[in-house]
Amino acid sequence: MDGQDIEHKRRLQAAHRERLQVLELQEARYGMACPPHIIIEIESLKEKIYTIEQEIEHRCNISSSAFDLAEGREMFQSEVRKLIRQELQQELKDIMGNLNVLSQFAIAERGNTMAQRAEFFEI
Repeated sequence: MDGQDIEHKRRLQAAHRERLQVLELQEARYGMACPPHIIIEIESLKEKIYTIEQEIEHRCNISSSAFDLAEGREMFQSEVRKLIRQELQQELKDIMGNLNVLSQFAIAERGNTMAQRAEFFEI
């Protein structure tokens, strides 16, 4: 049921209420001599109005529940993205640390190699 359906149900409910008010006035005027068809129609309209109220309320509850679920899903996704970002940042720090160690090792090895070459040529 979309917004148009809900609006239609509300207009239908208003029309039923108008008819109910007219019939209740007739019942009040007749008093104990009220014809049965008026009493039956009053009960029928009350039932219809109640049913429509329940349908509208149910639909509005579903809409708010769907909204709550969507909002919860968005919050969950946001938290997941945040955790992934934190993990990636930590991984990047670890990789950068490893690269730094490797580059220092390479520089040291290069220095050792050059020193060994210098020793070789000095001899």
